[in-house]
Amino acid sequence: MQPGLFVGYDVRLIVDWTVEDLPGALRDLLARLVAATTLGLLAGVRARIDLQRRAEAAADDLTAWIVENTEEGYLGVLVLAQQLVQRMVVSR
Repeated sequence: MQPGLFVGYDVRLIVDWTVEDLPGALRDLLARLVAATTLGLLAGVRARIDLQRRAEAAADDLTAWIVENTEEGYLGVLVLAQQLVQRMVVSR
């Protein structure tokens, strides 16, 4: 049996927007970002740096879409994306 693993964040994740208010393509990219860590765990990835790399790749895609497709910038979404990568905590 494998030892337990916890993935969380060392800050309060602030979401001051609703998913329903986001454009469909941005919602899809956000879903990929949120699922990136879980999918990594399911694939057997256990190292924090490797899980962060997966989340960072999804965050980069999300950021690029925002820069290329919106004038508003969706600052709150960008902050969440940054937190999901940089503030990740992995504990056994």
